[in-house]
Amino acid sequence: MPTAIFLFYWPNASGVDHHRYEIDCYIGAGRAYVGGAAADAAVGLFAAATVDNAVVTVRPGFATVGTIGGSAAQWTPHSDSMRKHTGALVILMMVLWLPLVRHLFPVSARQERRDALAQTHMRRWQHGVDNDINSMRTINPEWDFMSRTFTVLGLANDVLRMSATDVRRTHTLKVIDRIVDETLAAEQQHGSAHYTLGYIHSGTFYNAQARSLFIDGELLMMMAARNLVQPAPAYAQPMAQRAELIVQHMAHAPMLSGESYPDECWTFCNTTALAALRLYDAAGGGDHAELAAAWVSLAKRLLVEPRTGLLVSSFRYDGSWLDGPEGSSLWMTAHNLLLIDEDFARDQYRRSRQQLGIEVLGFAMAREWPGGLGGQADVDSGPVVPLLGASAGSSGMALLAAASFDDSKYSDALWRSLEFAAFPLRSHGELSYAAAGPMGDAVAFYAAQQGPLWRLANRRNTFAAAAAHAKE
Repeated sequence: MPTAIFLFYWPNASGVDHHRYEIDCYIGAGRAYVGGAAADAAVGLFAAATVDNAVVTVRPGFATVGTIGGSAAQWTPHSDSMRKHTGALVILMMVLWLPLVRHLFPVSARQERRDALAQTHMRRWQHGVDNDINSMRTINPEWDFMSRTFTVLGLANDVLRMSATDVRRTHTLKVIDRIVDETLAAEQQHGSAHYTLGYIHSGTFYNAQARSLFIDGELLMMMAARNLVQPAPAYAQPMAQRAELIVQHMAHAPMLSGESYPDECWTFCNTTALAALRLYDAAGGGDHAELAAAWVSLAKRLLVEPRTGLLVSSFRYDGSWLDGPEGSSLWMTAHNLLLIDEDFARDQYRRSRQQLGIEVLGFAMAREWPGGLGGQADVDSGPVVPLLGASAGSSGMALLAAASFDDSKYSDALWRSLEFAAFPLRSHGELSYAAAGPMGDAVAFYAAQQGPLWRLANRRNTFAAAAAHAKE
């Protein structure tokens, strides 16, 4: 069956010249792979229907639109005159073809996707995850840590969907315990800086414990999620200690916000810590609703960018802003706020959706910054698509937010884009995305599983609040 192949590419964020490299693409049996040096040297949009045993080699120069069957095909550089004609042909083909592209990338059934992603993460942690960890730590040690958090949250949701007699429950809980135990052990052995960027040593924390809220918040979230799914006495004391550290860190700060790095606070990390406290509350750990409400009140007054109505991403210990609204932080912040203040959560999601969301012909992505408020691409945002301003970081986290707010239209379009551009790998009932890497896979897994854990926590906290009010 002939297949139309379209390739458009540009230099990546590091400025590497892609014209010096070859790009080898393998497309077959529902799989796609980009390998060799070019995988690190070029960034582009790739679209192709999947066929069996089709190999495409793209050499430097403008790629012609072509069709192939089951044999190899090559495109080589063209003269300037040829490029003009090719450019016109590309535009024509785009007009005719792009409206139909969405049908080449159907969105998988939700349960099928959940099961396949769960199987991938269960296998990784049962049979060796060292290569994934090393690859993430080489780029950003935070990804090693955060991927653990998202994996635990995804597995916790998966367990809540299982019946009490499902034999998978025991195996899944064991994997959750392994992740949590290994993460705690690594922190104890190497210190919390093991999971942070090097500049954590470049300044002095204002908080007396000199601790990172990024680490404490996500560790509590992992343990509390595990305990909410099924009580684990071994985590009772570590949870209580971690919750107390968070309260001390936040309650005595001028902005009721803890530092992730010296004199650097992030809304992502502070709302994660507050959501972790609310998960802990739901598991019987206490009542931190007052601290959460106070933080929201202060944030509404002092941390909202006035033109967009969106929360800023980072700020100093005294509250002065560092980074304005950023998609790679905002989507997770809105997700966390569902456990803290649902009305404010929905307000932030609605604004983010309007100002960051992009939908075209059944596909979707998310901008890193609202229009008119540019920024600098970094390790969190990932490469930013020229003109559109969309980033991998924002688009990935938008998957989670869309699922959290039951925005099925946007969610389906984002998943379709992931199938289109992230090179899905399907094998033996597993699913992963070559272009996403272990960190992106973990976010996608949690997005696919999202729902039961947050709903359970909110039900329990609502019931506890009503019971406390009745006693007054």
